[in-house]
Amino acid sequence: MERIDRKALTIRALKKFGIGFAIIGVCLFFCAGSINYINGWLFLAALILPMAAFFLHLLVKDPAALERRLLSTAPEKARGENSVFGGIIFLLMFILSGLDFRLGWSHMPIKLSIIATIIMLAGFLMFVVVINQNRYAARVIDVFDNQKLITDGLYSIVRHPMYLASLLVFMPIPFVLGSYYSLTAIIFYPLILIKRIKTEEAFLAKELEGYSEYMNKVKYRLLPYIW
Repeated sequence: MERIDRKALTIRALKKFGIGFAIIGVCLFFCAGSINYINGWLFLAALILPMAAFFLHLLVKDPAALERRLLSTAPEKARGENSVFGGIIFLLMFILSGLDFRLGWSHMPIKLSIIATIIMLAGFLMFVVVINQNRYAARVIDVFDNQKLITDGLYSIVRHPMYLASLLVFMPIPFVLGSYYSLTAIIFYPLILIKRIKTEEAFLAKELEGYSEYMNKVKYRLLPYIW
């Protein structure tokens, strides 16, 4: 088994996520025109703290799974297009949220922001469960050596529980940020998932043994009883 350099993995993760968090922070607080944007800090705390805890867990217990989560390149063109579109809608969401705070467009009850934060954290918890159930879950569409098809746990309910978890994490963000207007950006996120899932399933049906049979067994792709 190939030995994984945990120090190098940590540096890669800090660079990757550090840049991402910095961009989010700049978008939020620069557009808000103030560091007193409480909802912005609430969102960053709800994002960074669980991610940091899970990163440390994977770094110690399963660095190979962490390394797969850090993969950012893939051969399929569709993923690149989805990544660009996804980046645009998320940046737009953060910019609109900051401007909303500065210009006072929305007046969202704090209770709604707290409920949205709880849903977001529940989504992250679901993400953790998925990673623990499927060590081969990665950000890129690929089949790894000795990969086994996972059909139990959450995978017995929907074929893509990780994407369901991402919906629970990302869709409440405008409410966590206290901005109704930023909903106009994030509503496009499910379209990215739909396209991504169709591309992924076409690939896995060809490359992963038993996946076609699994698709026939588990009817729903993303949302139980809906799709």
